[in-house]
Amino acid sequence: MFNIGGNKYRLVADRRYDLGRVYIRHVLTHEEDDRRTQDDSLSRAAQPLDGEGGKNTMAELLDFTKPHVLRNEAEYTAAVAEIEGLLDTDPPPHSESYERLEFLSVLVQAYEDAHFPLERLTSPQDVVALMLEQKGLSPDEFAPWIGGKSPMLAFLEGAYSLSLPQIEKLREQLGIPADLLINPGKSIQIT
Repeated sequence: MFNIGGNKYRLVADRRYDLGRVYIRHVLTHEEDDRRTQDDSLSRAAQPLDGEGGKNTMAELLDFTKPHVLRNEAEYTAAVAEIEGLLDTDPPPHSESYERLEFLSVLVQAYEDAHFPLERLTSPQDVVALMLEQKGLSPDEFAPWIGGKSPMLAFLEGAYSLSLPQIEKLREQLGIPADLLINPGKSIQIT
């Protein structure tokens, strides 16, 4: 469990070193996490497929007698729910459940890569805003690192790409990897 967003949220993760994966289980407020640990209500809420009322069961949606990629959101949701259940059982390596966990993880990652590419989800501005919030800093406090208020405002509005020296300064001051500060498709200013 990690506290994030200035300790406003908790990120609950399950690390599987043997699979080389980290599973993000929940991102919750402290209140939601306390409720989750008290009555496990979020685990039950995360299992929408119950086979009742005309809904498909997980086994029907994820019938891999003929293996295939996840084709739609329903299969994706079912796979994520099954991964959650498998992580809760902590299957031993090389068991059938362990192999299914690894198989589903690969399918989910492929679906997410195709439907939720990271370069569309984050921008350098989003990364800087998050790190400023994490460190309790205002945009005015980071303005001197990129040359003043005018470049800072232009950058935050997306009208300005950072130069290499500015990227280096933000990497040094905020600990942001340089590749997250480069706008895809825009040229970098070398000043």
